[in-house]
Amino acid sequence: MATDDRHRFVCRCEWPGGVWRRTHGEFPALLMLDSDGSSIGEARRAAAQYTAACCPPVDAGDVELIVSELCTNAYRHATGWWRLCVHAHQGRLVLDVDDASTTPPRPRDPDNVHGTGGLGLLLVAQLADEQRLLRYPAGKTVRVVLRF
Repeated sequence: MATDDRHRFVCRCEWPGGVWRRTHGEFPALLMLDSDGSSIGEARRAAAQYTAACCPPVDAGDVELIVSELCTNAYRHATGWWRLCVHAHQGRLVLDVDDASTTPPRPRDPDNVHGTGGLGLLLVAQLADEQRLLRYPAGKTVRVVLRF
């Protein structure tokens, strides 16, 4: 996979005979973007491309949806700044979205009448194998894990 000048994107994978496998001794592949240099749409597309290249057993469409929801939540409900870090390692695709708010995300009742939201965290919970909240003095990380 080529390196994009705007994103830190490293992915070393082999595709012998169309079968995906990691190369021996390599470091975990990594994709990093933040709101200072990328839009949520760019983050969504880059995460889907990363998934397709580095762990094709994972549904790239699910990854797009998760990234979109988590980055949008950070934008709307935190400070507006977010950072996405994606890596595949030991049969897990890890999606971390950092923001500068210490307030944890709160699920709310979906607004099916006016369409003002409330479905994002429910969708993420449905698609994820694991979800964690990591708190720091200056913010938090919402971590979603998909196993493959």
